[in-house]
Amino acid sequence: MAVLPVEVLVKIAFSIKDVEDLFAFLEALRPYDMLGPLAHLYELFTTRHHLGLWPSLALHPTILDSSERPLYEGITKYYEHVVVENVWSDVEWLKTYLSPMAQIGWNLKDIDMYLTSISLDEWTDLRITRLALDIEDEDEAIWCTNAVSQLPSLTCLEADISSFELEDFFANLAASQQITQLHLSFDEYQLTAFDLAHLTEWLRHQPVRHLGCEFGDWEDLDLDVKETFYQAMFNCPTMAILELSGCKVDDVDFAQYDFPMRSLVLHQCCLSSRQVEALVSRLERSKMTSLQLTDFTFDYMDGIVSLLEIQPRTRIQHLALGGLHKYVATWSILAPSIEKLTVERLIFCATEFPSDAAESLAMAIQNNPSICELHLNCCDITLSGLVLLIQSITHPSRQTKSKRVRWTAQQVQFPDPEIFQALVELAVDSGGEFVYEEV
Repeated sequence: MAVLPVEVLVKIAFSIKDVEDLFAFLEALRPYDMLGPLAHLYELFTTRHHLGLWPSLALHPTILDSSERPLYEGITKYYEHVVVENVWSDVEWLKTYLSPMAQIGWNLKDIDMYLTSISLDEWTDLRITRLALDIEDEDEAIWCTNAVSQLPSLTCLEADISSFELEDFFANLAASQQITQLHLSFDEYQLTAFDLAHLTEWLRHQPVRHLGCEFGDWEDLDLDVKETFYQAMFNCPTMAILELSGCKVDDVDFAQYDFPMRSLVLHQCCLSSRQVEALVSRLERSKMTSLQLTDFTFDYMDGIVSLLEIQPRTRIQHLALGGLHKYVATWSILAPSIEKLTVERLIFCATEFPSDAAESLAMAIQNNPSICELHLNCCDITLSGLVLLIQSITHPSRQTKSKRVRWTAQQVQFPDPEIFQALVELAVDSGGEFVYEEV
């Protein structure tokens, strides 16, 4: 039997995207003593949570004092994406074992020390492309600004802000020539007109790829300031992903904007049905392939109906909706439009599915020719409802490339493992898949 060189097997392994497929590949190689350095990865898979190993590698300083240190030293150099957790006393270890081409995310969130006590000098020659941190006071905001200027490969900044004194933080951010991905999460901080003006400047003058904002409070600012910001944000020509969560945008006229981004998330943003309909009117000309509208104000059903009706004339392949459980009686109206959707992935968030609603959705899924995955994210549904949905998506009349029901729950829903196994087998026996997750 011809044997592939070890370096080829390593390249194959690190090109596999799905963690279960990777583990199966390693399992297949093991009896033939063909793993080479992949043996280190296989052994880590047997002792560590897979999320910390794939598709990126999470490195915590505690591994330096663990028995698994040699395993990490044998496999780390093959990773293209690595997340370094916390502060390391031995930064030289990272420089020795990381690939010089690896993209490094440095996670400083929830650490038990002040950012100002961390010296950046020994970190500057690592290829750190993403920095995640908490900003709790003005000094930490200054430290963050210094980090942006001293880490030459940095393009992505994630900041959880609980400080009320940011001084020139946003001005310095706007002046940066390197940050193209920004995620901000605020804890009771009220953005000023100057803050918003600097964010607008950043959106206009940098090739922004990704903006995420949680609980951004600009509600009391002058409308002209907000509209200038909205114009820069919703029309940013380089934007790929825009995510707003808990940001009140009930004063936005979506009919004015082009939405050039590939992915848009509007979560709990106080949208009205009129606004959703205005957004829908722009989608046919948009390049958007992923849309999440998960608002729970229960005031936008007409907008949702118009969205479902127009989707087949758009490029949207991933569609997430929420807040529909107040409208059980309207499922008979929604079902015909769901049947005609051309999405690959349909997601319902925080939605109640009484038996009638589950039956209507199941029939619509069964008659739909394109949906490959139905994701129920923190939804309330009975066991019989789940069975119906699994049967509908795996129905032999449906010729899709995959057939999956994914259920994400906030608490344990399967105290009896036999029930879970029965649902898995029901899906598998019909050529599909049932996936259960807890958050």
